[in-house]
Amino acid sequence: MAEHIIVDTNLSGEAVVREPDRDRIAKEIKKKGLVQWIKEILDLPIAGEDKTKVILWLVASSRHLDKPLHAILEGKPATGKSWLIHWAVKESHFQEDIFYRTRITPKVLERLGDKIPKGSIFIIEQLGGLEASDQVKVAMTENELILETLVKDQNNRFIPETVKADLKFSFISGTVKPVKDQELSSRVFRLETDDSPEQTKRVIEHQARLEANPWLIEYFKEYMKDLIFLDKLLKRSQVKKVKIPFTGEVLKELPEFIYQNPESRRVIQRAFGLTEVIALIKYVLGMRKAEEFRGEEYIIAEIEDYEEAKKLIDISRLGSGLTSKEEEVLKAVFRLADEEERPAVKISELMEELHLGRTTLWRICRSLVAKGFLDCTTRKGIGFYSLTPLAEQYLLEKYEVKELLPEKETVEFSRAFQKNAKASVQQKEAGAEPSESFSPFQEDKGKGAIPSTSGKGEKVKKEEAEASTEQKKALEFSRNTMENAKTSVPRCGQCKYYDLERRKCTKYSLNRQPLPTDEACSRFEPKEG
Repeated sequence: MAEHIIVDTNLSGEAVVREPDRDRIAKEIKKKGLVQWIKEILDLPIAGEDKTKVILWLVASSRHLDKPLHAILEGKPATGKSWLIHWAVKESHFQEDIFYRTRITPKVLERLGDKIPKGSIFIIEQLGGLEASDQVKVAMTENELILETLVKDQNNRFIPETVKADLKFSFISGTVKPVKDQELSSRVFRLETDDSPEQTKRVIEHQARLEANPWLIEYFKEYMKDLIFLDKLLKRSQVKKVKIPFTGEVLKELPEFIYQNPESRRVIQRAFGLTEVIALIKYVLGMRKAEEFRGEEYIIAEIEDYEEAKKLIDISRLGSGLTSKEEEVLKAVFRLADEEERPAVKISELMEELHLGRTTLWRICRSLVAKGFLDCTTRKGIGFYSLTPLAEQYLLEKYEVKELLPEKETVEFSRAFQKNAKASVQQKEAGAEPSESFSPFQEDKGKGAIPSTSGKGEKVKKEEAEASTEQKKALEFSRNTMENAKTSVPRCGQCKYYDLERRKCTKYSLNRQPLPTDEACSRFEPKEG
């Protein structure tokens, strides 16, 4: 049966047939980029999850390489794990290479050497007990299992027997619980499903659309044939080894803190693995060249392939061993904590800031404590969490301070001050005593007082003028705070501890609590010379 794709741009049911042509696909990828091209096709059946679905497709396609990639999809029930695997893997790859099971026991892998085709996509719907399985981890790394066991011979006596299973596959599975086994998590892409309200809205709208147009499912299957055609080209390719000549340039771009986590070694390997898949795809489309080295041909990857891979993974975060939610918690602690008044925050404050459950936040915070990013102290049975120097280094090297401390916080402070100033003036007009908490800039009560003989009207005017002055001071302080958050304090440019390129102090966390512009840093030390 001839392969074809039905293209229906207006989804009206009027179909245009086109052949999955190699030259057409290459032209589209040159124009849009490979990642964008895959995303646009998978956008039809999958709402949202832009990076996750593309990574899943590339991981499944990596089975053609000598070192296949693997992925585990983590997410709460009803967040679309099965739907993602169905469309990004099962319906968009060569069906004969898919080995699908809902669940297996760990020891079965030792006997599956003949049943799992070499270079297949090994899909397990529910990870379950496989997380603790040594067989899965060894098979991922070595592409084989060798078992020495005892069997009975014809005389009913036990004799040793060696069982060998060639298991070169791309492993893909899903789980409702985060993967805790470090040996397994370091070998796979841990992909988290999006459970945000925005994603939920997108999914519900997509479901309603499918209910209103049931024929769309068949339309999606036809459209997947472009991806299946590309997967078949990969399978037929005679050259499947890739050389990455620019690895030295990549290493120079890595942040220093990434080397403190041993798991970053495999994170970089996975980044290079994605680069190899992208280079292989472009090779079969005639967009990359192959050269011979020591009797073998290698596809030569280009820096553009690595840049495409970087669109999908956050090397800084993954190299530090953090999940996306753990990074959000670190950023929230940075925003909420104050070095003097409140150096640590409680779970309840994080719940209000991030709108996450207490149990979820407690689990994330304990994980961050174990990884060395948070310190925990207990007071009267309540846990208080603060950032460690490692966490501050991670955040300040990856983000600008204005990204971590949004301007809206300063604006809210200014509005709150104006409201308090207005209320104080009204109290004075009514003859009431002003509140002691009227202003953080309030002068001494005796300073600038007006004699009682000057009359009540004149006194009120004077107090209104003072309130207006205080309000101006508050606005000026807000502007200074925003400016200091960007440039730190005066004379920093001449201080030996200030990094002009990163705009941060390398010795002190001055960016956490900016000083007024008329105040110099007491820890200033001039540069040599």
